[in-house]
Order: sequence, then C-alpha cells, then structure tokens
Amino acid sequence: MSRRQRLVVLVVLSLVSCHAGGIAAPDLSGGLHVLFVLSDPYAANVGVWSTYFDRLGYDLTFAGVAETIAAYDPAGAPIVVDCRMDEIADLTGFDAIVLATQPVDPGLIAVVGRDLRTSPRTLELLKEADTEGLAMYVGASAFGLMLDAGLVAGRTVLCHSALLPACRDAGGNCAASRSTDAPLRDGNLVTGTSWFAFPVELVEAVGLALDTAQSGSRSLSSIVAEDVLLASKTVEYGSPAVAAVAWGGARGDGATAVCPAPSGATLAGYTFSGRGGTADMLVMACGESGELVWARAIGGPGRDYAQGICPAPDGGSYVAGYTTSAGSGDEDGLVVRLSHDGTVVWMKTLGGAGSDMLFGICPASDGGIAVCGATERRTESDLDAWVVRLGSDGSELWSSTVGSSRNERALAIVECPDGTWTAAGSTTTTSGNADGQIFCFSASGEPVAAGQTGWTTANVLEDLAFSTARGTVAIGHSASSRLEAEGMVLASFDAAGTRLWVKRFEQAGAFDFGTGVLALESGDLLVCGSGTALDPTHSDLLLARFDAAGKLAWKTRLGESGVMDRAEAMCQLSDSRVVVVGHTEAGSGGGADVVIVFVDPDASL
Repeated sequence: MSRRQRLVVLVVLSLVSCHAGGIAAPDLSGGLHVLFVLSDPYAANVGVWSTYFDRLGYDLTFAGVAETIAAYDPAGAPIVVDCRMDEIADLTGFDAIVLATQPVDPGLIAVVGRDLRTSPRTLELLKEADTEGLAMYVGASAFGLMLDAGLVAGRTVLCHSALLPACRDAGGNCAASRSTDAPLRDGNLVTGTSWFAFPVELVEAVGLALDTAQSGSRSLSSIVAEDVLLASKTVEYGSPAVAAVAWGGARGDGATAVCPAPSGATLAGYTFSGRGGTADMLVMACGESGELVWARAIGGPGRDYAQGICPAPDGGSYVAGYTTSAGSGDEDGLVVRLSHDGTVVWMKTLGGAGSDMLFGICPASDGGIAVCGATERRTESDLDAWVVRLGSDGSELWSSTVGSSRNERALAIVECPDGTWTAAGSTTTTSGNADGQIFCFSASGEPVAAGQTGWTTANVLEDLAFSTARGTVAIGHSASSRLEAEGMVLASFDAAGTRLWVKRFEQAGAFDFGTGVLALESGDLLVCGSGTALDPTHSDLLLARFDAAGKLAWKTRLGESGVMDRAEAMCQLSDSRVVVVGHTEAGSGGGADVVIVFVDPDASL
C-alpha cells in the first residue's frame, strides 16, 4: 500500500448510538475518514466504539437511511445524521467500511439493519467498496447486509449463529462468532463481534486490513524523522485550567502521552500532517507556557503511532508505540530514543510474526526503561500482556508475558520502590466481557501476581501511579450491564496485586473514560479523561480530584458544545502545575489538534 492509498471504512452501526451534526458536506481535511452508517434504532455502545476510533485520529461522519435515527433506549435522544445514504454520490474522500451492529436482543437478528438492507444505495456502496478492495469490517449480526449485497462467496468469516445457514449457502467459509472471539481478518475483510471486549483490537484489525495492500519490505531505514509544521490557537476552558493552547497542522493531530522536561514538557502521539499523509508518530517539546520548541513526525510507509513517553536522564526522552513500517509481524512494537532537541539517538522494533503493540513506558532506576503492551501468540491467535526491560542503549534485558486462553493487554507500567514492576490493563473473561487487570512482576521480570476489578460488562484500566499513601492506584472505565453508560473507575492495589478498594463513578446516559492518573504530594489523586453523552456529537475533557480515602473532591468537564475534546494523559511540572494533553477540534488546524492544558491541581470547584 502506498502512503496515499485509501482505507475506506463504511461503519454501519445497526442498533448503536451515533455522532451527528447535520452537515451535508462533511469536512474531510483531517486524518483517516470513517463513514458510520446508523441503522434505526441505535443503541448506546456506539459511544465506546466511536471513542476508540477517535482516539487514533479517525474522523467520523455519520449517515443513515433517514435524516433522524431513533434511540433503542427510551432515554436516548434521536440522532440527526451528517448525511443520508442517498446523498452519498460515491466514497471519494473517505479513507476508511465497517458494518458494526449490536443487537440488544438475540431475537432481533432477523430485523437488524432492516432499514439499511432495504436501501438500494447502501448495498451499492458496499459493492463499490469491495470492488475497489477497500478495508471493511462486518459485525457478526450485520452479516445480513453482506448477504444481500452478494459479497460472501469465497470469504472466511465470523457471523452470527442465526445467519450461518444463509452464509454457507452463499458460498462463505463461515463460523459462528462468539463474544470471546477476537476479530478475524481475511484480506481486506474483517469480521467478528463488536462486543466490548475488543475495542482496541477491532480498530487495529481495520488498520491491518488496509496494510494487506502495502507493497515493499519493512525496515527501520524506512522510518525517518522530519520537522512538522504546526500552528497554534489559544483555547478557553475555565477553571481548573489556567491556560490552554492547541497545536495542529494541515490534517489531524493528537497527543496520547506527556512527560516533564527540563524546561517544560515533551508530548507524544500521532500526526497525519506529515508528508506521507498516513499516521506518523508525533513527538513535540513545549515550553512552560505551551509554546512550541520543536515538533517531529517519525514514520515510514505504514502506520506509526506513539502511545507512551518518559524522560531520559540526560533531558531527552524515550517513546514507545507500534509500527507497520518496520518489523517482522503484522504490527511490531517500536521504541525511539530522542535527545533533548528531538534528534533520534536510536530506534528498535520488538515483536514476532503476529501483532505486537506497545502502549505504556516508564523510566527504570538504572537509566533504562520498561515498556508494556500486548503480543499475539501466533499458534493460538490470542493476546498476552507483555513487558520488556531495555537498557539505555536499547539492549533487551528481559521480556515477560502473562496470558491465558483469552486476551490480555497491559496499557501502563510503573516501577515500585522495591524495584518490582506493576502493569495495568485488561483481560477478557469466559463470557466475553473484559475485566480490568493488574499484572505484577519481580525485578527480573518473573510474573508474581495479578488482580482484577471486574464486576460489570466491561472494565479496562488505562493508567496507574504509585502513591506512598496507598500503593498502586489505577484509573480506567467500565460499562454497565445494560450498556447504557460507561463509568470512570478508580482502584487501589497492594504489592501482591490484591485489590484494596475500587470506586466507580457513573452518570446516567454518559460515557466517561478515565485515561490518566497522577499522585500528588498531598496524597490526593488527580485524574483526567473524556466524557460524552449517548449522542457523541461532542466529548469534553474530564478532570477529577480524589482525597486520600478515594473520596471524590470535585469533578468537572471542560469543552464547547459540538466540539470533540479528549484528555489522554498528564504529568506534573516542577512548579506544581499539571499538564494535561489530548486533542481538540477547537484549534485552527485540519481535523483534530493537539491540546496542551495547564491545570492548577489545588483549585477549588
């Protein structure tokens, strides 16, 4: 695949909630463009799926047969889509087709997507996308649309058990999709469940389906660092934010991680504003007022994402993420060491023949680092939580995995005062749900303990911090059993991984994602994240403070109506101010922009 090849994702979400804006001609100047097609009625979990696409820089346009889509849940508001299906002349301008349905009742399979299945224009667009070889995701219960479009013959797919006979009669190599099965790729087609256990894997599978067309060999030499041109705009949020600035280029940009630097902070994330037009790692340094010192796009012909960053002893930084531009597998972990001025000192890939991704990184007391993520066991096609220790020169000191017959992933890691390591993430269960998970390792990398936070439909721990007042504290989110809300979760664990306490903060009809946690000198905790309503036309920055007993002191949302604002990570500067980073659509660049927010952690709200 050339770097300008399109990934057309036509996301058809039957019985799921939706983003809408009533825009006849959506702006396609940002990153990867996803056309979400809603079926009437929609259900709530689109708030989760749209969030994970959005967090990787995908711009979302929502469409439906009718202009207004009703909610399945009586409490949900109707959705006014960006455009109707009959208004879509062709797929030009969209970069990414996903038919992701979520039946609330198995008895509804026969009518899932009925309005779309009787729409000639919807079926024509599916055929057009398939003819062009565009990547497509089809949810298990959305397979009726593929059958109606005549696109099943010769495909190896997962579909709903009720659709198996029709799938096989149409010439497909079909198996029943279970809630415990990760998405299955067959060339440009991705099939399987759209259940809550696989939000990251689903989005990544769509990207991997695009990568099947990539030509040429992968090598580190293809990954280069170049300056990227970004413009700034002041953003007004209000207390506890004391200042905020957005930085963006010609296309979409976002920050996923931040760490302190000698004269400010260093950020990592993604950019589509580089010369290649696809996702590159973005690393940028800012001063104490948010002014830009330098910005680098690091990438090759594939997709390159930065997910974590930590300081190096000499004032530089280490960055961790994943790449499809180099390495030996579908995806490989990528670690980059940079000097204080953004010069690449060294880079290396980690991983085998499957999918290997790095999400978290932290400094080690010896000047090296630990990185964590997920690695695919090729013989069993599931994911294990993965931790690797590297020296300051990039040499591998040890590598350790924790896994089962299900899927585990580690999203964040810290070194404890005694030299041991604790990581946080998630594991799937035998019923296909997800539980938040803590993984504990000895100083030499031996897995020694694990603890969970699961009690509802889906739980994920996204970040953690070590507090002398309470041990390891993790932040994340969990879905309620009826999927009508996503609540922020805060949990504390001892050195053995035993859960000491867990608190869930849910607002009816809202999706609140906790993504970053910081232990303050007082013993209190500051957390960040993002929050949306059932209708995710916008998302707000979410900030909250908890006292030493885990009691909520205050919680606030920052953002404008109709604008996407997300907080992904935070760190504290030497002057006690906290820097929160993520992305916003309130900037001046194309698509989303990096947002840098300076917060007074002691503000009274």
